[in-house]
Amino acid sequence: MIDTATNTVVTTVPLGVTNTISPIELAVAPDGKHVYVLPGFKVLAIDAATNIVVARISVKETTFGLAVTPDGTHAYVANQNSNNVSVIATATNTVVATVPVGITPEGVAITPDGKHAYVGNRFNATVSVIRTRDNTVVATVPVAGSSSGVAVTPDGKHAYVAIAALLGGFIDASVSVIRTATNTVVATVPCCVGLGWVGGVGIVPPPPGVRFLAFSATALDIAFGTAPNEDFFNLHSQFTLSSTAPGLHPIAIRSRSRSAPSPLLSRPTPSRSSRTALSPSRG
Repeated sequence: MIDTATNTVVTTVPLGVTNTISPIELAVAPDGKHVYVLPGFKVLAIDAATNIVVARISVKETTFGLAVTPDGTHAYVANQNSNNVSVIATATNTVVATVPVGITPEGVAITPDGKHAYVGNRFNATVSVIRTRDNTVVATVPVAGSSSGVAVTPDGKHAYVAIAALLGGFIDASVSVIRTATNTVVATVPCCVGLGWVGGVGIVPPPPGVRFLAFSATALDIAFGTAPNEDFFNLHSQFTLSSTAPGLHPIAIRSRSRSAPSPLLSRPTPSRSSRTALSPSRG
């Protein structure tokens, strides 16, 4: 255990396990009373008040990913070698369901409303979406490569998935963005080209008191024109930056800019203008 105020180790908790791999991942219950740890073939529950292991839960094969639901009632554990996810009832520390997913599941993340678990499947380039109400896979989302770590935005609208793809003898890492309303990939962001495997992704929480920021744009006007020896353009835009936190009001910002002349053309061409309507973005 590390004291975050001083960044010093204040205690070390013996797990009491032998002939196993090193602890891979841990998750803290929302109420802070228990910590769940994955040391290979079991899930260990640690009492955070006493730092003592109070339960040892047997699951399927090698464990890798772990997440606790927002209400703290269940823990979802990715079993890497058996291609499934174990669901643990934290009240009794027993496995209450086993959910088949893709090949070699590694990362698990729960949506803020607790209704879905997103599981990254490393060796078949998919993300499995589990409905937690009945522990049923309701969607399988293809992604751009081997998926591992998963994180969900604070508003639950998007899931970010760490991706690795072998291209030309090099492993290129990226992050795929899944819109949770439709379970479709809406963007793939390159991050570590040729630098190797990426195993996790995290989302920085918003500042205290600001739950989430939203950006929306209504329209964009661009007017292009030329004079005999110069180019120019006019840009008109309007956008709104707002917060969902109470008491903070949207701020509308209008901007207009004109570039400096540049001698790009030797003869004039007709002016032209374009107006592009932008779909509002909600987060």
